[in-house]
Amino acid sequence: MNDHGIIDIAGNGIKTSLANFKIERGQDFDPERFEDFLAVNGLNGLAILFWWTATYFVQQIGEQQISFSFLEFIGQPGAGKASSPACS
Repeated sequence: MNDHGIIDIAGNGIKTSLANFKIERGQDFDPERFEDFLAVNGLNGLAILFWWTATYFVQQIGEQQISFSFLEFIGQPGAGKASSPACS
């Protein structure tokens, strides 16, 4: 973050209004976890993971594609739609 509060990522400036915004580097990507996620959640889980990740970029997608699709995730009560160990 520079003196003006702008974060430069690959030549794109991002300005945040949060005074205490911190970026902390997480763990390196472990592709083995992807295989586990797919084995547990299947292709439906993969579609939900893709959609959830894409929501972080909904404004940028909307600028290019005009809109961003809604996703309705349905299932039996207690099936883990609201929270699951994979998302915690």
